[in-house]
Amino acid sequence: FMYKYHIYIILIITYFCVSSCANIGILSGGEKDENPPIVTKCFPENFSTNIMPDKIIVDFDEYIKLKKTNNQIFISPMLSPLKVFLKGKQIHIELEEPIYKKNTTYSISFGNSISDLNESNELLDFKFVFSTGEKIDSLQLRGVVNDAFTLKPIDKALVMLYEKLDFKLDSLSHDQQPSFITYTDKNGEFLFANIKDSMYNIVAL
Repeated sequence: FMYKYHIYIILIITYFCVSSCANIGILSGGEKDENPPIVTKCFPENFSTNIMPDKIIVDFDEYIKLKKTNNQIFISPMLSPLKVFLKGKQIHIELEEPIYKKNTTYSISFGNSISDLNESNELLDFKFVFSTGEKIDSLQLRGVVNDAFTLKPIDKALVMLYEKLDFKLDSLSHDQQPSFITYTDKNGEFLFANIKDSMYNIVAL
């Protein structure tokens, strides 16, 4: 009798285990990723000196996507056009026959063009900076662009710095390229970083 009693207990325990394990539920994917992609390595290294690269590679910790590359990714001072493309978890930047100036700091700005593949978390204001000389220029210039009539800030305004520009001219000619360019954010704010000590004229469009 005791032997059968033990069998009944085992059967009851087994029944409850199977019933509990058979419940159908929705698997959770964990917490939502709210972090932007992280730069893990650059080649050449970011903020390198004494280099004149024709190709730059930026590694990330996850797969990414690019957007608005035409008006978000640019190099200052102005050089040859940039060819930007993705390869795995890398961004490749190729410069077509660049003609570098000596002892000059160059900055490739990415704006808000970089985000992770799944959640579209943006990596804001990433820059790759290098110098053809011994040092990296470190001066900054920031400001705000407002509408002259409404006084409201202007988003995505093109802001240009001209070095040694003759403002006696009535207008800018097409062969006068700016030394540095950037765009305003939604608050109308802009920032020029890693510029050298010099006299500049500033123009906003």
